[in-house]
Amino acid sequence: MLHPMRPEIPLSPLPQQAIEAARPHRDAFDRLAQWAARCGHTSVAMLIGSDARGPHALGSWGLDAEREELALEVSTQMGPAEESVADAGSDARWVRLDLGKGKHATRHVHWMPLPRHGHAGLLLIDAHPRPHHDAAWRAELGSVIEQAAHLLDMIEQQQTLELEYQRMRRDEVAREDLTEKTAGMGHWSVDLPDWTLQCSPGLAALLNLQPAQSPASVDELLARHTPEWRSGMRQRMERCATTGQGFDEEVQLLIEGSAPHWVRTVGAAVRDGEGRIVRVQGAVLDISAQKQAQQETLRLAMRLTTTLASITEAFVTLDRQCCFTYLNQESERLLQKTTADLLGLEVWHDFPPTVTARLKEALERSLQTNRRVELEDWFPALGKWLEVRAYPFAEGLAVYFRDVTERRRSQEQLMLLETSVARLNDIVLIAETGAPGTKEPRIVFVNEAFELQTGYKRAEVLGKSPGMLLDLDPTVSKLKEITRNLRQTQKTRTEFMVRRKNGALFWVELEVVTVQASVEEITHWVAVGRDITQRKTAEDMIRHLAFYDALTDLPNRQLLLDRLQQTL
Repeated sequence: MLHPMRPEIPLSPLPQQAIEAARPHRDAFDRLAQWAARCGHTSVAMLIGSDARGPHALGSWGLDAEREELALEVSTQMGPAEESVADAGSDARWVRLDLGKGKHATRHVHWMPLPRHGHAGLLLIDAHPRPHHDAAWRAELGSVIEQAAHLLDMIEQQQTLELEYQRMRRDEVAREDLTEKTAGMGHWSVDLPDWTLQCSPGLAALLNLQPAQSPASVDELLARHTPEWRSGMRQRMERCATTGQGFDEEVQLLIEGSAPHWVRTVGAAVRDGEGRIVRVQGAVLDISAQKQAQQETLRLAMRLTTTLASITEAFVTLDRQCCFTYLNQESERLLQKTTADLLGLEVWHDFPPTVTARLKEALERSLQTNRRVELEDWFPALGKWLEVRAYPFAEGLAVYFRDVTERRRSQEQLMLLETSVARLNDIVLIAETGAPGTKEPRIVFVNEAFELQTGYKRAEVLGKSPGMLLDLDPTVSKLKEITRNLRQTQKTRTEFMVRRKNGALFWVELEVVTVQASVEEITHWVAVGRDITQRKTAEDMIRHLAFYDALTDLPNRQLLLDRLQQTL
């Protein structure tokens, strides 16, 4: 006979995700079922959840797997409210369930739904009939089902948070994909230490590939770079993975079915909570349009420069009487007069007599000989040094004026500088690189400090190669490094030993810069050196004290760590 214990209320099954999430907690539900069997004084207790697919065992006590499935099958006939079957042996729903292990057939069944969890509930089964249930019995079981409901609450909350996180992550990925697609960007990341590569869909799109065709390894990603960039990018990625040094480079990528594209690649290291580098990640931005615009601008500027080169300076034309017939805007600015003020006047009309005489003589000579003339003079009315170049033509002269005041001042400063350099305490050496194809540079200047430090007189080294001052083994590698650095950066700094005239060696900290006549032509090397022998001696002493025991002079732990780091 069925005994409803409380009014029925509409209940909904548990979400399928909650049932799945509860599976890893089976041990906890099994212990709760054991506790329920003990409190209920029954042989079998079973906590049951239900979702759209049917009932599921959350945990049980006293049933093997086969009888557990049978109990689940029969439990589907239990209502959503608490109910008790006083004599289950006469109930057709339960006659098939044998408790096994020598026990009698099922005689008593009691069903208690879990609060807040729909069709989830506690099923108590025993071989002995139980005609009634007192308040103490019900209170003890109430604690069990409350604990089971609380555990399901936590599982559902965890599942809700997980689903929310997955939704937020999907939204974030969608936003990233949209951003990449809009900006022409892509991302990659390399997990350490196995160098596993992951590429974003945006990077595949940038490479004109389907997502499934994205590079699967670092080697494949590097193979998508043009050959001249592969080695450099590998070195930057390895340096970032080892030292954490980021990089920002403009490189070219090979694009499927298209010409190579210029991209900007920015890489950075990702560290864990203990500061270890666990990942190298990078962003790739397509800058082909910018590069093309820069190249177009450069080509246009070169054409304009070539076209306007003859009129960018102050330019005037004179008739054969040396009177103004044309002035451009720059000449008006330089001469501080307008075209209306000067047209028809002689070019020297406002200059002092000494300047007028020299300028008149040069211009008339150009007209008579039909050859260009040049002169430089101080024009007091303008307060400037001007260079004047005159080119004769049929109607008169084309004259260019150039303000060379700064150059003249620079020449004066150079004379002062040469005098000052000669008195410096640091060694100064200037070498001429020589014509293309010559083997070695030649020394063209040394200061007094050089003579004092090396023992060589100026006459003994002028015209000689700087190599005469060096102990070439092992300094030859230093010279090659200096030459390489100068070609790349026009400036380098290094330390090596220099040989004095008497054969003694001393340490020099040397900085070398290049003097360029043009972008491609290096005319001189300027080397400034300082004697650092005392500092090197002190460094060697400090290094020895750091790596060797002061009492026994044996290698210490610090030296071991240093060598171990170098080996790693």
